[in-house]
Amino acid sequence: MIVGVVKVIVDRERTAVQVKDYLPAGASLLNTNFNTTSQAVKDISGNSNSTWWRSGWSHTEQRDEMMYLYADFLSP
Repeated sequence: MIVGVVKVIVDRERTAVQVKDYLPAGASLLNTNFNTTSQAVKDISGNSNSTWWRSGWSHTEQRDEMMYLYADFLSP
């Protein structure tokens, strides 16, 4: 398992932000929000609850080759 972190730093207020995070070839995203995900995997990934990715992001999309993060507003 590979655990990645995406850190977005903005110098001033931003609106309508989209971030694309591409995955390495052969990798796939693991959605830890499912109830069937074991607690051990959630602990390793840092996702002990279902709100880990909601730090300002209004919407996320998981695709085969990338993950999209959308924010209506981000503060510095």
